[in-house]
Amino acid sequence: MVERENLPTPKKPPSETPGPIADISHVDPLQLEWRAFDAAEDQKKARLYFQAGDVYLERYKDFEAALRCYRQALQFTPARELDFDANDNWLVMALKRDYRKEK
Repeated sequence: MVERENLPTPKKPPSETPGPIADISHVDPLQLEWRAFDAAEDQKKARLYFQAGDVYLERYKDFEAALRCYRQALQFTPARELDFDANDNWLVMALKRDYRKEK
């Protein structure tokens, strides 16, 4: 019988998808959208659009605006980051699923 060494399991790199904003009571989602629009890096654009979408969805229950932001965020998200994340809400998960089908 061959015994295996107990090697540490490699950890998955952290997702580039941002977690939820801790306190959304003072966050202006429109300002987040403009910051995302003006951002130079795709990773930052995606993060800010995801955050704006979260605020629209959680604070204002504005599904149309959240959908707009999440779609923008996914355009700037690399394909390797389209895996579901523990921080994804139901709308982001549905969009990621559909986005992966298209590719």
